[in-house]
Amino acid sequence: MSGGGLTHRVAAWVSLLVAGAFGRILAMLAATILLARLLSPEDFGVASLVTSIVVLLTVFAGGIPFEEALAQRKVLRSSHIGAVLAVSWLASGTLLAGTLALGWFTGAAFGSPVFWYLLAFACLSLFASAVISALTAVARRRHDFTLIARSDLLGALAGSAAAVLLAWLETGPFALVALRVVASTVTAACLVLALRVGLRPVWSTSQIRQLATFSAFTLGQRLVSDSSYFILNYMVAIWFSLAAVGHFNMALRLIEPLRGVGLAVSHNISFAFFQKRPVHPAAFAQLFLHNVAIVALLVFPVFFGLASIATVLLEALVGAKWLPAVPIVQILALGSALMIPFSLVATALNARGAPAHLFVQRLAGLGAMLVAGIGTISLGLSGVGAALMRTVGDLAEAAWALRAQVRVLHIPVMHTLRAMAPAVGAALVMGIAVQALTFALASWSPVTVLAAALPVGAAVYLLVAFAISPLARHGMQTATHYARRRMADSLRQGGDG
Repeated sequence: MSGGGLTHRVAAWVSLLVAGAFGRILAMLAATILLARLLSPEDFGVASLVTSIVVLLTVFAGGIPFEEALAQRKVLRSSHIGAVLAVSWLASGTLLAGTLALGWFTGAAFGSPVFWYLLAFACLSLFASAVISALTAVARRRHDFTLIARSDLLGALAGSAAAVLLAWLETGPFALVALRVVASTVTAACLVLALRVGLRPVWSTSQIRQLATFSAFTLGQRLVSDSSYFILNYMVAIWFSLAAVGHFNMALRLIEPLRGVGLAVSHNISFAFFQKRPVHPAAFAQLFLHNVAIVALLVFPVFFGLASIATVLLEALVGAKWLPAVPIVQILALGSALMIPFSLVATALNARGAPAHLFVQRLAGLGAMLVAGIGTISLGLSGVGAALMRTVGDLAEAAWALRAQVRVLHIPVMHTLRAMAPAVGAALVMGIAVQALTFALASWSPVTVLAAALPVGAAVYLLVAFAISPLARHGMQTATHYARRRMADSLRQGGDG
């Protein structure tokens, strides 16, 4: 496969996915802006404690462990999907009933009389999550990444609208939880309607056994990974305050949509190529490094730019009461930028049917995070401490990924660093330029500074990347050609109509 042909295919897919993801991020950002002005940090704190439990429960009941197994089966039958839905929905119903029972017997939690009712409401998203996991696997098998992006976008729009309406009606943390419930329900409905796959849950022990081996590794990976969110929130709530949890989660609301999109886009695109990997190790190494370079070019400007404008961004969008979240945003952004490109090691290993390496990687990250937590709690760092714990965990996972890259994929570390170097260099220049601009315009209003910093940062990055990276030049030319072709097709169809 030639480098130009590979870049063309990747650029076309990435353009489609990023367009959908960008719309989703804008919808979530708009909702966050309005919700932050309508609700208090304590509301965000309570809702975050609830969400962290549901995220963990979704690993068990949301069909997540089965997605990779379904996506990688040589032959996928409707009976496999029915078995996954049966076991997932049974677990979801059991957890919902258990939550209601706990609420009845224990009463208020963390000073909130509605905590258990919030959790029961949030558990409704488990049923939709099972559908999303199963049908996302089907869409991935068909390389229908635009459907995945479109469904996520429509879900985000519906969830955001519902959350803002409920916040305006003064429902407090219920508005924040509703965002997740409504978004997952709408996303699932979009996938069902588009793929025309019947949802017939049928218990089948034999089908579950066929999926169990791979799913067990995925379950372990996600359990370790998602438990970090639970641990971080509850450590901050126990040792500090609900307001500190709220500040930490405001930062996560800015970072996580971008981080999630970066991980999903890089995984879905790269997995399709890695699964059809060239036989020769040298050809696979070239393919791997090519994808790392593309992901780095997309990821570093986003997170370095976010770290550079964090102060004016928060002040302009959500108000001065959220300024304690600024250093949290900056730490999480830099950690995410360093972690995402190295996640492709796990993608490559999963494509080779070797998910056990990722499980150990997740354990290494969780262990490092807990060790870092001892120091941050003793220093009284609250939300900033939680961000440092998360970042230490990310760096530990990146280090373990590099170890697996060398030992299993036989790709030297320096080759990966060289592939990422142009993106890092261009992002650093952009970050310095944006910081200088915000300092020079310090007397201006935050909205004006933000409006100036965004286009300047984008222009600086594109110019520097175009100058130092042949891959960036080729990718920009390919993306421009693709956009012009789509526009010409649209105009021609409009003229024909």
